[in-house]
Amino acid sequence: MGITADNPDQPIELKAFHCKIINDTENLAKEKRSNRPLSDMGGGNLAAIQQNYWRIKQEAQDIATEVMEAMLNDPAREHLVAKK
Repeated sequence: MGITADNPDQPIELKAFHCKIINDTENLAKEKRSNRPLSDMGGGNLAAIQQNYWRIKQEAQDIATEVMEAMLNDPAREHLVAKK
């Protein structure tokens, strides 16, 4: 048993991956031209950006921990948590 791949211009019907990637080069180029360097956005205070990144990362971790603890303390949902 294996997985079959194909060329974009020669699709194979019997395969495990059924996705087509459509590159709209004109729109991609337009989007790339409109991008601005990070330093141009909001004053470019790198320290503030890093501080915000770490704050958001910690908040996400806190939410995940809170949800995990709630699931572990609920007999109806405890089985949904994969234990190491």
